[in-house]
Amino acid sequence: MNKSISFRTGMWWFVEGWQIFRRQPLVLISIFSLYSAAMFVLAILPFLGQIINIVLLPLFSIIFMSACQKISDDERVELVSLLNIRAIPHYQQLLKLGGLYLLFLLVATLPGLYFYGDSFTQILLSAAQNAEGNLAQVSFQHLLGGLILVSVCLLPVFLAFWFAPNLVAWHNMPLFKSLFFSLMAWRKHVMAWLGYISVFVFIGLVVPTLFVFVSGTIAPQLFAILIVPYLLWVSVMLYCSLYPCYRSFFKQ
Repeated sequence: MNKSISFRTGMWWFVEGWQIFRRQPLVLISIFSLYSAAMFVLAILPFLGQIINIVLLPLFSIIFMSACQKISDDERVELVSLLNIRAIPHYQQLLKLGGLYLLFLLVATLPGLYFYGDSFTQILLSAAQNAEGNLAQVSFQHLLGGLILVSVCLLPVFLAFWFAPNLVAWHNMPLFKSLFFSLMAWRKHVMAWLGYISVFVFIGLVVPTLFVFVSGTIAPQLFAILIVPYLLWVSVMLYCSLYPCYRSFFKQ
């Protein structure tokens, strides 16, 4: 991590992610779909299911990254062996990392709830009671301020945990050290991060928005048919591009 990584390199990670994806697309889609299905099933459990989903996130990240690593090295991915949790390096530490992630998320949302909790509570109650009239009583500016504050508080948490699973599993780093190095990697390579994010803002927000306008005037049904597989592809591509991103930061 000696040299600063450029904006263009950050954008190129998407291309490298695509190169990984196109080699074994069915395997990568299967891994992501299995995890999504597990999240859906766990979400049925009130409160506890969401906690389990967050705690398991570092494990899923390493499973997917391991698949990308094997594909990048021209190895065949065996799905059954990849899903053997006990074979994952330092899997117990990864579970602890998931617990830390949950704790940090809760702490990061406290300022927003403290200053703007009334607006969030009113929206939740209105949604539960299906009372649209109450939503009008919530100041848009007040709500927007709360969302911005929560987003600002969550951003360093997301960046700190971005590479932490890789550093724990593959570099045998202690938990808090992995969080520090992950956060510092993004701090040093801000331009690369902006390039990386700009690509996914374009394909994840701009392209679907344009497609809504086009399909709305030509064939509205077409959007409903294509949007789900398209968003699935964007999600898988996000995870595929994480491996070249990690490789640029920590394998220079």
